Amino acid sequence: MDDSFFQRYFEYVGDSESPLTYHRWSLISLTGALLGRQFSFPFGHTDIYPSQYIMLMGEAGARKSSAINIVEKLARKVGYDRFAADRLSKEMFLHSMMPKKEGSRITLDEEDIDLEFLLDSTLPEEVSDIYAVADEFLDLVGPANQEFLTMLGKLWDNRAKYEHPKLHGKDVVVVKPTVNLLAGNTPTGFSLTCPPDVVGQGFMSRLLLVFSEPGSSKYYLPRRPKEEYETGILTTLKTIIKEVKGEAIITKEAHEAMKSIYHNYPPIPDFTFKHYNGRRYTHMLKVAMTLAAMDLSIEVQGRHILEANTILHFAENRMPKALGEFGRGKNNATQSDIMVILSSSPTPIPIRTLWKQVGKDLTKPQELTEIMKSLIFAGKIKAVEPEGFVAINKVRDEWGDGLILSDYLELEEME
Repeated sequence: MDDSFFQRYFEYVGDSESPLTYHRWSLISLTGALLGRQFSFPFGHTDIYPSQYIMLMGEAGARKSSAINIVEKLARKVGYDRFAADRLSKEMFLHSMMPKKEGSRITLDEEDIDLEFLLDSTLPEEVSDIYAVADEFLDLVGPANQEFLTMLGKLWDNRAKYEHPKLHGKDVVVVKPTVNLLAGNTPTGFSLTCPPDVVGQGFMSRLLLVFSEPGSSKYYLPRRPKEEYETGILTTLKTIIKEVKGEAIITKEAHEAMKSIYHNYPPIPDFTFKHYNGRRYTHMLKVAMTLAAMDLSIEVQGRHILEANTILHFAENRMPKALGEFGRGKNNATQSDIMVILSSSPTPIPIRTLWKQVGKDLTKPQELTEIMKSLIFAGKIKAVEPEGFVAINKVRDEWGDGLILSDYLELEEME
């Protein structure tokens, strides 16, 4: 694993305060976006493609943007230019996906959309792809934009076409829609963009939440990456685009690993993710084919399946934490703040100290007492007499026999 593409990418990243897991998933996202539909995984009557919706979750200052910006720059340097605008309506999102046609008027001004271009039946059936890269997901979709999220949920399925009714009075058909999303968010921002009513809908089951506390590394003056490191990364990315094409070949060992994981791997126990659990296997296959592409191969081997399952496992362990105290309660934002404070403290925190930090958001100390009782009852925190309160950081122990690479590098981050 020392000479893996991940390892070479981490060397290129160099002095970074972003957590390692942010960089790992950002590279997975970039590779999937560059592949588009040129690499497919045969799956019954359909094909699976490596496109993914990845959201880096953490408190403000966790350096999500730093990891995102690196892969965006790399994408531009290898010639990828199918980026979504920083903020746009769902109509403009679809317009941005359309394949460019010589002589057509392409503009980012929503009032100047060339409807004749959108409706031209002579357009070649090219892939309509887009890479939505957003430091803040709220900036991209706006607050509680349920229609936009519903559309994203449908686009994730890589259907043959997506029909959007009545854009400026006329129907729009997007051929072979292929969307990749890499965004940053905080628990508070998530509650604004994805209110509780969205949880039971399709978008949440298609979203990978990658949570991390802020990294421990600090660099007052980070070094520039060595030129040869960047050259090597760009060369690999260009080779992936050039060579990794066609239908994936699945080895016997991969088949055995897939069968074992499908039948034996335990779901996330948190009820919030019950819809995600139904698509978990597809997420794992998407990561596995991306890992094969990083090896410049269309052959998905057993080790790719196990590594994909392991990477996903570590992300899933933290998914409940990514949402904070997500829900409908009036003090959920304060509960999330309390969990962040307790989780980041190596020692118990007295309730008076907590009041100094969150009291401005409450009307009386009794409210804080009720919140603490609720968190204790939910098994999120515990009281340590007489020092104060500590967070209970639970990790799933249902690893599955032989399904997880126990020596994987990200184990360092779990300890």
